[in-house]
Amino acid sequence: MPGYVPPAPKVVLEGNYSTWTIYDSFDDAGAADTTYGQEAVVNREETVIVIIDCLSAEVVKSYTISTKTLSGALISALKWAYNYYTEQISCKSAYGTYFVAHNTENLYVLKNGSIVKTLSATALGFNAGTIRSVSISLKGKYTIASGQRTVTGNPGWVVLVGS
Repeated sequence: MPGYVPPAPKVVLEGNYSTWTIYDSFDDAGAADTTYGQEAVVNREETVIVIIDCLSAEVVKSYTISTKTLSGALISALKWAYNYYTEQISCKSAYGTYFVAHNTENLYVLKNGSIVKTLSATALGFNAGTIRSVSISLKGKYTIASGQRTVTGNPGWVVLVGS
């Protein structure tokens, strides 16, 4: 049909997930072992996680999801504008379908206002009472938590993948 222009493909901004399981877990010796000392930001394509240490080593690293590889420090001696009075205890997906929150004992994933997943620190592979921070990707597929890892006793990360 001459002149017909098909509609642009629909862009999926958030996924449809009901559970999250551990995809990877790793130490991060440069991370502060303190609550709210870290943040993780997942890119739009959900291929790379930028890991930011706000307090201890003050570094930025990247984690490649497909290869499960953590880089060395990309930026050092970071002067982070960190506000101790607005500590991050929660994070949301692009349109708020998914919301993650935590205390030191549990990570909670909410979908459309209902809790769909609760993971204890020990279920995440962290020592009890040591969940430090949580983040979620824009599409809700990846949830990232920092804490003190049971296996090594070191600060580290757990990457959860939604299905």
